[in-house]
Amino acid sequence: MKNSCFFAFLLILNTLCAQPALISWELKDGNKGDDFFTKSIQLSNGNLAVIGNVTSPDGSKRYGLLSLIDFSTGKTIEKITFGNQNDIQIHDLIELPDGNIFMVGYSHFNKVIYPWLIKLDASGNKILEKVLPLPEEAILISIHSDFEAGFYLTAKINNVDILIIHINKDVDITWKKVVSSGSYGDLRKVTIGLNGHIYLGGNSKKGDGQNLGDVWITSLDKNGNQLWHKYFGGKLWEELNDLITLQDGSILFCGETNSLGNGKQDFWLVKLNSNGFLQWERTYGGREADVARTILPLFNGNIWLAGSSLSLLNKKGATKFAARIIEIDGSGNLQWEADYGGDNNEDIHHLCQIHDGSVLFSGWTESNTQSLKDAWMIRFPAPEMNRLLAKGNLRINESKIWLNTPDGLLKPNNQSYISFQLNNLEANIIENIRVDINMIDGQKGIKVNQSVFVQPLLPNTNKQINIPITSDVNIETKDNLLEIKVYSGSDLIKTVSGSVKSLNPKAATLRFVNTNTEKEGVDEFSPQTLMVEIQNDGDLPSSDVQINFVLPKGILALTSADVKLGTINSKSLKKASFRFQKTVQYEGNEVAIQMNVIDNQLTRISKTVTARFDVITTSQSSNIIVFNNPKASQKRTDWSNPTFKLEAMFGTSSNNLKLGDAVVKINGVIPERSKMDEEKLTPPASNSQGNAMNFYDYENVISLVEGENRVLIELVTPNGVIQSNEMIINYKPKQPNLHVLSIGIPHRDLKFTTVDAENFANAFQNQTGMDKVFNKIYIEKKNTRDNTRNLDIRAAMEDLKRRYNTDLIGGKINREDVLILFISSHGKTDDNNDFKILASDYETYGDVSNIDYKRDILDILNQIDCKKFVFIDACHSGSAQGARLVNQARFALEEINAAYPGLNVLTSSQVDELSYEDDSWGNGAFTKAILEAFSGKTLASGLNPDPDGDKIIRFGELYDFLQKRVPAMVMERKKSKQMPAKMSKGLGDNIPLYLLY
Repeated sequence: MKNSCFFAFLLILNTLCAQPALISWELKDGNKGDDFFTKSIQLSNGNLAVIGNVTSPDGSKRYGLLSLIDFSTGKTIEKITFGNQNDIQIHDLIELPDGNIFMVGYSHFNKVIYPWLIKLDASGNKILEKVLPLPEEAILISIHSDFEAGFYLTAKINNVDILIIHINKDVDITWKKVVSSGSYGDLRKVTIGLNGHIYLGGNSKKGDGQNLGDVWITSLDKNGNQLWHKYFGGKLWEELNDLITLQDGSILFCGETNSLGNGKQDFWLVKLNSNGFLQWERTYGGREADVARTILPLFNGNIWLAGSSLSLLNKKGATKFAARIIEIDGSGNLQWEADYGGDNNEDIHHLCQIHDGSVLFSGWTESNTQSLKDAWMIRFPAPEMNRLLAKGNLRINESKIWLNTPDGLLKPNNQSYISFQLNNLEANIIENIRVDINMIDGQKGIKVNQSVFVQPLLPNTNKQINIPITSDVNIETKDNLLEIKVYSGSDLIKTVSGSVKSLNPKAATLRFVNTNTEKEGVDEFSPQTLMVEIQNDGDLPSSDVQINFVLPKGILALTSADVKLGTINSKSLKKASFRFQKTVQYEGNEVAIQMNVIDNQLTRISKTVTARFDVITTSQSSNIIVFNNPKASQKRTDWSNPTFKLEAMFGTSSNNLKLGDAVVKINGVIPERSKMDEEKLTPPASNSQGNAMNFYDYENVISLVEGENRVLIELVTPNGVIQSNEMIINYKPKQPNLHVLSIGIPHRDLKFTTVDAENFANAFQNQTGMDKVFNKIYIEKKNTRDNTRNLDIRAAMEDLKRRYNTDLIGGKINREDVLILFISSHGKTDDNNDFKILASDYETYGDVSNIDYKRDILDILNQIDCKKFVFIDACHSGSAQGARLVNQARFALEEINAAYPGLNVLTSSQVDELSYEDDSWGNGAFTKAILEAFSGKTLASGLNPDPDGDKIIRFGELYDFLQKRVPAMVMERKKSKQMPAKMSKGLGDNIPLYLLY
């Protein structure tokens, strides 16, 4: 291996702009066989990850190569080869947000080719290696992120069939499709556009379709469905070697052509728009063969093109290929060109620009080598940096920090990443970004990258910063405070603070919550039921839980003494019941029953309960009423539900009692019969003592009034009317909490989306307190350009789910709570007719930033079990999509909402209508009318939002008000129609939303 700080050979033909006059370092690496680098990327820790292949000295084996290289010095940190008994060739690699690396290619063993994938950590240690279940002879060509939680792979089989494969984060195939069954030709390159479309490029079979051209490009949507397929080239011969997309969505590919240019073959560069239409094509080169192999768009907007050339600059009659680099502007105009290398053959396979703006190339050289070919890399120095901070403080905004785990918690042996967003509001690029992370109040069990290197932040764009984080088995439960400093070069440009919650789950901890016994008769030998509740207070589930009931002699078990409860989840409980009976062999009026609980971890708890065998003595004329629920011994019961199930036992000499003989009185009044339609009376069962006493079980569900409910039962018997003791049930409704997420996404052609979200959220500020509907209110507003980007909104929805699933996060959502989601933005449908909400970064990133209404909104709400209301205003009249597409979006929205029957949804207009806003309202019509309803005022037209006068606005009342008010407003100001639509099928019409004053 050689490492030097000089370059071997540089010839200049044209100097329109300054080309690199020096190099920072040069690396040659080889043994006795052929070795070469094919691609390099910069990892988030700053190191370079470079793939290639090495050949065994005898030339019989080819091994995959990964070199980890210090970007500043060019020194090799780690060199790893793959393959021993088998040939392995690596074609592509990517870094994951958690700092790990995926590489793909193929393995050749026993004359059979297998598609090969490996996952490594940042140090090159193997985490996973897998041969994918694809047809034999399948070769993996590329791997790309799908911008969500999965990856696209491409493969070719026998250089004929082309496959697109989607895998999830666990490397399981979720779908695969055949792109071509031999009709296209060879696949060479794949890239993903910012719009989420997949572009494949290759070369057609020579002699086939010459009238169409030798190079083909095909475009697929995110599900692998073809959007278009086109051919390019002249009458002679062309080949494609590289394919990329630019920030504006256009497509560039390069290669070589015989149809155009100066020589035998020339560098060939072609630019297309996102729909595959030609924008321009250029050729570069001399009289001999020139082959372009790789393209690199620079941070400054120019483009580097590199490959090999026989047309040596300022030389004639060359017989060796030199490594050639040219720089062009965005229109393809040549700025400079230069050759690199020595006296033998060289080639450049890949170009890479890293965080500080310096450029590296990877390839091979035969000049001054250890073998025929050595792997070869050169780093050019970074251009002088534009120090924006010298002009004053930079306008940079940041988002909250979040941890990318399902529940937002870092647990033992986790490997994940922390994220936050930076938004560059400057008109200039911010370069050479380094992020330093300091754990202010951390712990030994957590490791986080000390520095992360980031590609430049373009003007008026945002970038998600990912910081790998890992934990070991000894992690502690706590808030871990972070201080994150963002540098541009040596200038500190932003400090971000936040915390990461870590949880070392507490082992399953079982305890007895409640035990009680109930007699089934009145004598001492009547069966009894022991009811037990066991709760798990730990953070982990307890499995194979069972209870063993230990009885003394003379007590008969009527059910199994071993009761299996199965699994008790964290913070959950399970109930068990056990029936037993006293026999004549047992002496005494009470018995001690021991309960032993054990689980699969041999966790053991025990408790002893005492049951009594009291005897109720009666004569033939005796009549009794005994309450079972509430317990006869419990004279006062506090209750939070509006109904209560009374349970009692009647003992009487009558054997023909019927419904109607028993009367319930609440506060001295007999309720309406319609409110007691769940009344039950069992047939009589004769007492085992043969004393002619008959026993009935009585049940009745009663409606309670708020406050004290003095309940008694009067029973008509042959001996007259008897009356039970009075039981007091104190009913106090449990106040639900209200959770409001109000989203108003700013767009240039809409004035009031952000105001709508602000006003809607603020309207609920006064709805908390003992005399209000809600106990507590949790309001979150997302209505600025900086907090309504795709990731911000998705993070807010995930936060709702986390607040429902865990007690560790403030503002927990309980089952009895009310959740309101308000969204005001533009909406559209995609190619699959999926409804999308346009986030604030839509104008920058296009469709890739869209919020998927079903996946990102409704699927998450569907996991939250509470009362849910969605107010959505996403088909505005200002939409640039046009009326036809808005109608499509509205149809899609209605169809999606109909699939979620548990939701109560109000949309601002009908399928064939638009939604309007107006300066005179200061809001959209939909929101303005909602605010008027919450004011409680009767309008001049006589329209009243509270027609029953109970000072409560219920969901159904609000909808009725909006149906009348919104059309009137819009017709008056816009001379058009707008009618709100409800998609809840009446499920939540009676639920209170707002209390008037």
